[in-house]
Amino acid sequence: MRELKGSEKQIAWAEKILAKFEENLESGKAEAKENFTTMFDADEVGEFDPLWDRFVAFMRNCDNASFIIDQRHNIENPAVGFDYVPMAICKIIDGEEMAYGLKWAEKIARGE
Repeated sequence: MRELKGSEKQIAWAEKILAKFEENLESGKAEAKENFTTMFDADEVGEFDPLWDRFVAFMRNCDNASFIIDQRHNIENPAVGFDYVPMAICKIIDGEEMAYGLKWAEKIARGE
């Protein structure tokens, strides 16, 4: 597991957020897949499973406690957070950028 960077309080809070992420991962995947198939065309944005795997890997490898705290609503509820990834792909296709606070979704969409 990665070592989080931040103050002692930030790290403690981020660890709780990440624990909730792991706790909600299975149900979040089912909800995210349902949303994905309803809202997006896989031919345009790609298949669900590889995108989901990149999203989960990104969140599990993030070591910035401040980022985790700032994005807690997108991390504690993985289905909500994941929805930004295919949205980012659509923005990239359209030549647009994600809002500053959602640049992480653009990184996942680009496979970075």
